[in-house]
Amino acid sequence: MLRFLPALFLLSTAAAADIDCKTLILDNNGYLGYQTVEVFPNPVQKTAIRLNRQTQPLRREVCGFTVTADQAGYSFKAKNIKALVQQLGTGSSWPFRVVGMQLVGGRLDYPDAARLDLSLPEGLMHTDVRFTGYFNSLYLPKDALMAVRVNGGPLKPLLYNGTFRSISFGPKINTLELFIQSSKPVLWEKMLLDVGNSRMSFIKKAAMPSK
Repeated sequence: MLRFLPALFLLSTAAAADIDCKTLILDNNGYLGYQTVEVFPNPVQKTAIRLNRQTQPLRREVCGFTVTADQAGYSFKAKNIKALVQQLGTGSSWPFRVVGMQLVGGRLDYPDAARLDLSLPEGLMHTDVRFTGYFNSLYLPKDALMAVRVNGGPLKPLLYNGTFRSISFGPKINTLELFIQSSKPVLWEKMLLDVGNSRMSFIKKAAMPSK
């Protein structure tokens, strides 16, 4: 009987370490959170990682997603684009919070700056893709710019002359890039959606292309 105890112990330990995928949180502003499945008598283990603060390379495989991060930025990769949309968005639209960075009372604060919505209905198969946005606060300066580029083509203005515009693209998208230029710092300056590889990446520093 005693010879079976090590195997039983290993099974119990493995079960305690299983992730409860219903608790998985991936946020475009660099947050990864999840907790383990509750298995008595082991307590639930909670994990919270600020990906935007990583100074060393990080890689996590969690619930079918590959999460990576380093000093330059972070990315989320899924088995397919539909899984990525469902986890990060609402299924029919993809909301992005653009946040700033400022010191308040000696501590770094992340004020909401803008809300962007990327509509990807039916997994990019049937209707046009649309990008819209609006301000969440007065954080962004009047000269702030946002522009979108699809499949390496020309830039289209999303935020220009202090006004958000609505942009539309055809459904055949391989890559979509969003660039942000602001004299006040923001958490990330570029988003890259690689549809073929089901990956979304956020780069902290990136120059606005000239065209």
